[in-house]
Amino acid sequence: MKNIITLFFSSMILIGSSHAQCNKELSDLAIGKLKDNYTFQKEIKIKLKKDKKSKVPQKIVQSLVLTAGQNYMFYAQNSKDNNSKVIYELFMGKGILGRSYLNGRHYKGIAFMCMKTGTYNLAYYYEKGEPGCSVIVVSSTKF
Repeated sequence: MKNIITLFFSSMILIGSSHAQCNKELSDLAIGKLKDNYTFQKEIKIKLKKDKKSKVPQKIVQSLVLTAGQNYMFYAQNSKDNNSKVIYELFMGKGILGRSYLNGRHYKGIAFMCMKTGTYNLAYYYEKGEPGCSVIVVSSTKF
């Protein structure tokens, strides 16, 4: 079926210990906030430990394939146990296409209208290298 969107994620790295709300309940909260006309595609579970050795926040980058003709929504749900919110950025090559943190303000979602099928990257990290647990839900609809 040509209308099926294929999302694949390269080796997802999950680091850290479990948190009180870092489970299916957190995923359910994120999925429950999808817009009616969007179809759930994938969830990305994030668990990062504080990196005591590095002064630079740990950043994980994942590749994914997005299909032209689709509007994508990336939505984050943070655990209530987190000290900071997950920051994530969608980019292709060196060009940033969307980010969840801009001008000192956190946004829960990134909307992206895909004009070109290809491999995109999603990077995520926590402010100041804080540990945390979050879920990013990827959904889509045709435009």
